[in-house]
Amino acid sequence: MSINKNNDLINLMAKIIPEETKTIFSESDYLIDLSSWFQDSITQEKVIKLHEAIENHKCICIEYISKSSRRMRNIEPYKLVFKQTYWYLYGFCEDSNEFRLFKINRIASYRILDKGFNYKPIEKIDLKNESGNALFNLSKCCNVKSLYE
Repeated sequence: MSINKNNDLINLMAKIIPEETKTIFSESDYLIDLSSWFQDSITQEKVIKLHEAIENHKCICIEYISKSSRRMRNIEPYKLVFKQTYWYLYGFCEDSNEFRLFKINRIASYRILDKGFNYKPIEKIDLKNESGNALFNLSKCCNVKSLYE
């Protein structure tokens, strides 16, 4: 195929690509889609509602199922984390008085409370799973302050 025909083909394809798609493709070399191949509407709803709580600085009460127990916890939600195919909630657990990582699909139920909270300063964020193994350390890959500005 000649160069002119290649250009004609590219121009023709550009005409049929929706405008919003053109914008997406022209803005970055990366396209990241965090949606699941499986439509898990329960997890999607939890992520949306927990994000609202984070944006509005509202505490939440969750019923959390760990490997060893099932209990209610009061949480100040900070971040939603997507790691390998799972969503996590990173927040300050008022019951244990420390930051914790909660797997979203282990949250049996939740309530967004009227109670607000102020962000606590964090020097580094070490995200560990329930076994204590590090998932990743955000202070190693980026400026933690920029995550909260």
